[in-house]
Amino acid sequence: MQMPLVQRLMVNGQALDISLFHKVAYVEVLDLSGPRLLLQATDSERVLRDDFGVIEGALLAAELDDTGLGGGLSISEAFVIKTVDSDANDNLSIECMAAPVDALKTPAKSAMFLNIKSMQELLSEATGLALDVGNFPLVDAWHLLPGERPSKALRQLAREFGAALWYSRGILHMHPLDDLWSKPVVKTLHHDDPRKPRLDMIDDYALTYRSGMIEDRVKRGYGGWTMTEGVIGGGAEFEATPHHRSDVLGNLSKTPIPAIDLLLYGQGVLKPRDRLELKFHRSREGCPFDESIPPEIMIHTVSSQQEKDQYRTRIKGVILNG
Repeated sequence: MQMPLVQRLMVNGQALDISLFHKVAYVEVLDLSGPRLLLQATDSERVLRDDFGVIEGALLAAELDDTGLGGGLSISEAFVIKTVDSDANDNLSIECMAAPVDALKTPAKSAMFLNIKSMQELLSEATGLALDVGNFPLVDAWHLLPGERPSKALRQLAREFGAALWYSRGILHMHPLDDLWSKPVVKTLHHDDPRKPRLDMIDDYALTYRSGMIEDRVKRGYGGWTMTEGVIGGGAEFEATPHHRSDVLGNLSKTPIPAIDLLLYGQGVLKPRDRLELKFHRSREGCPFDESIPPEIMIHTVSSQQEKDQYRTRIKGVILNG
């Protein structure tokens, strides 16, 4: 079977038979929960598991390229196989995590203490990865204790600076959310407009915005008084002890809020942090579209999916709160 997305898969230096895989998804996320590679394969003879060593913990090298379809994705990435599950018919579901991110999720063996460092210097010493870092003030102090996961400590650091921290296509990125939201739109997508090119069209969409999501993320205990109800209060418990710095307290309320889920024709060129403009059209009079749809979004999660002869891109778009 032809795989326009996956060009080569290798485990332990051995190339795997691409025809055994009937579904592939490459998922990039605007945080350290990805990139992930999700594979589904048929292995009734246990060739993949027994002969090629497709087991948990093995290193899988993947070459992904959809430029032949005009998608714009062309990378080589190493992944760590995290789970290999099979059903009664020996159909495998394989989940892989990008090796550099998996290393950040491995508990530290020794302590690290960094004082008065620029964000570029701190991330370089803490991760050793190629970096793309925005403008940040100096970091007074940052530490990593034995047994602590670097990814968790770095995620907390990003929250305190109101930033997004993610790994994508060989580079670890960290930028303030405000700066990302102020970037220019990279593409305009249209729904229900047959005049537009195939690569500019939205095939389907679903709204994911919920007011409860905002309350759960940013409403952390409050109290007040109203003329009609008297004393009021509520909200979830605080996630951590409030910080003594006012700028950090302000940054903690900045969070991407899920807004819309889009399904497009395969476009691997789109990646986390890209800003999109959305335009919706209705061909029937008297049937207006939902005006709660945001006119612009930022990509939080993008999944390039290949199944049989279908190549699709799924996008989870967010708006910025705070």
